[in-house]
Amino acid sequence: MTACVNRKHTKKVAAVVTASLVGALSLGVAPVAAVADTGIETLAAEWFTGATVTKATDGKGAAVSNPEAAVFTVGSGKYLKPIELVNTMGDVTPVDTDEYVYEYYKGSTKVADSTGNPTTVSNYFKNTATAGTYSVKIVKKTDSTEAAGNFYFKLANKASEVTYSFFDAINGSSDTTFTYTGGAWITTSYTGNVGVVDSNGDTHAITSIDDIRTPDGTSVSEAKNAGNYVVTVTVARIGQINIDFTIEKLDLSKAVITIDDTTAGYANGAALISAIKVEGRTPAAGIIKVSSVDGPGSYGFTSKGVYTATLASNGDSNVTGTGTVSFAVLDKDVFSDWSYTVNYGRNPINPTDGLTFWLEDGESFDISKVSVASPDKKTVYSGDQLEIILSDDKGEKVDASALASAGDYTMTVRVKATESFKDGWIGGTSVAYGIDVTGTELSTAENLGFYIDGKVASESDHLTYDGTDQLGRLTVKVVAGGKTLVEGTDYTVEVKKDKKVVEEAADAGTYTVTFKPLTFEFTDTSADMDFDLTIDPVTVQYLYPNVDGLVYNDNGSVNDGDSDFGVAYTGSAIEIPGALYEINHGNGKYGYAELPSDVYNVVSIKDESGKLVREITDKGEYTVKVALSDGAKGNYSLTGTGEFTFEVREFGYFTNVDSSAWYAVPVEKAADLGYVHGISGTNLFAPEADITRADAVCILFNMAGGESMPEEDFSFDVNTGYNTDFSDVDGHAYFAKALAWPAPSAYPTATATAPSPRSRR
Repeated sequence: MTACVNRKHTKKVAAVVTASLVGALSLGVAPVAAVADTGIETLAAEWFTGATVTKATDGKGAAVSNPEAAVFTVGSGKYLKPIELVNTMGDVTPVDTDEYVYEYYKGSTKVADSTGNPTTVSNYFKNTATAGTYSVKIVKKTDSTEAAGNFYFKLANKASEVTYSFFDAINGSSDTTFTYTGGAWITTSYTGNVGVVDSNGDTHAITSIDDIRTPDGTSVSEAKNAGNYVVTVTVARIGQINIDFTIEKLDLSKAVITIDDTTAGYANGAALISAIKVEGRTPAAGIIKVSSVDGPGSYGFTSKGVYTATLASNGDSNVTGTGTVSFAVLDKDVFSDWSYTVNYGRNPINPTDGLTFWLEDGESFDISKVSVASPDKKTVYSGDQLEIILSDDKGEKVDASALASAGDYTMTVRVKATESFKDGWIGGTSVAYGIDVTGTELSTAENLGFYIDGKVASESDHLTYDGTDQLGRLTVKVVAGGKTLVEGTDYTVEVKKDKKVVEEAADAGTYTVTFKPLTFEFTDTSADMDFDLTIDPVTVQYLYPNVDGLVYNDNGSVNDGDSDFGVAYTGSAIEIPGALYEINHGNGKYGYAELPSDVYNVVSIKDESGKLVREITDKGEYTVKVALSDGAKGNYSLTGTGEFTFEVREFGYFTNVDSSAWYAVPVEKAADLGYVHGISGTNLFAPEADITRADAVCILFNMAGGESMPEEDFSFDVNTGYNTDFSDVDGHAYFAKALAWPAPSAYPTATATAPSPRSRR
């Protein structure tokens, strides 16, 4: 037979034939038998028989996503509290009722129970419990023999399980960015400027600050100047831990700089500097200076009027840029001298109560409704006459649109200084008013869900690296009053890896997905609204060569790594084939994927005698050993030997097919499978000849098992040959039987034995 296909179409045709074979084989799959009714009656199981936890909280009302692998922080007061169990029959039992007692154990020792004997559960886990493994048993009050458990959980204080960071203890802010102020943020004697917060959002008291080190390992007595530090602290009941701590330079061009208006004025630049606050704090003396002033008066800042001072570094390398601050020296302070009030709409704002807005009722803060009025209401300042400063609970300045989201805010109102003929310069700054924007109150346990591929997810549901962004597989759903809330409008989602915000999750590692409510808030404020999405690296245990002729078992596994063909011998150096790694699909099924060439390096090549060789030039069996390269980036884990074996061989079905020819392997394989036989009576293939329609039908006939088909299945006459239904076909031609196979009139009872003409098929 001539060459099967034209060279440039080889791969395409092969793919079509393979697809045809797969389709044909799939037709032979037998239907699944119906499950028979056994008629076996089952006995009712007790509620505690083989019970498992289906729902649980952390003792503070927040749902625990994976009760079977719960880990809490020492000192957080959190613990595993099952609220729903399911037995072996699938019966659901709520256990968060007065019918049951919770008993907590560390090892075999009972440490607390819900009756308060020996101590209450919440107090024990808040004030006494240390790191370790605990368990809880659910006991029915009326019959102690009915008990479910033990159900295990863990308290941890190791950084590998819970991470810790500092926060601004003075402002009560969880913002972990610290800015240089000229004074020490942390000293080994501990100034109280910082606290410790863990990755679950729980705060912890610092017992002592034991050591402060710079990145080069130098021990210092304080963290003051801009830079990175590692601080060793002892935390109550957790022990000693190391925390990374960063102080950023003070950039005056970006900093929020404020100073109060005054009726007394400022005597000089030093007095002005001492009254300034940068990022809400008073900077240490000498780190900044007044480089220029625009305002009335030739000396000092006591003349009435409006001033703008430009500030710059006073030679301190921790201070960069320049910034400005404006203030007024007044004749009259409307808040201290005239008792003006800040109003919202028609009503004065009580400094103690502040303002409250209920988003659920459609209420919202409207900055245009803020005004300042005299006691007799005859003088009112509003609109552009006011400077209204809004800040969030971290002390950071926000604009009015931020108050569309639930949260605690602060408002300070400044009457811009103006001059009148009667009273001179008038202005002033109010006290700070609290604004509580309250959203719809929801429960994380009932209204918040994380899903992977549309199914409820827990942090134990790991994904496996595949090179694509897998964030799309994780979704967050919040339902309130039967309505699904909208991301970007009602809440935001932030994703971090290694403490850095990322836009995608493709590489292996753990990504922390933080959920942030906007138009609502959760009643269980201690709830953990973070979800750790873990992408595991691909585990590469068994490697195989990416060559033609690998032998596969019915379950898809490679049969001892054998290959019927391997690589064609060329007489010159041969390129090492790529590596395939085995993928266990479960249920006893296997598949294979190519290990990308940029994630591994070849470290050795051995011939069949075990001798190391630099290149492959001869026939025989070779073993290649590889190691993962930097290109693997932690996305692959090589757990096996890292070796695969293949054979370099010379092919011999047809004398006119060169082993080094581009078509050698597919021709060899086709001959081995019986799809082609060459020119009848010879060991020739004629690889460069054009393929004919007759040859094509012969190949299809052979692929269908034509040689094994009974002769009585064909219509044959000794004189006319095979009946093909084609008038221009000689029934005795070498391709006639193959063409008769699909002929419509074929398959009557045979009347004679077919001849064996010289043919190509």
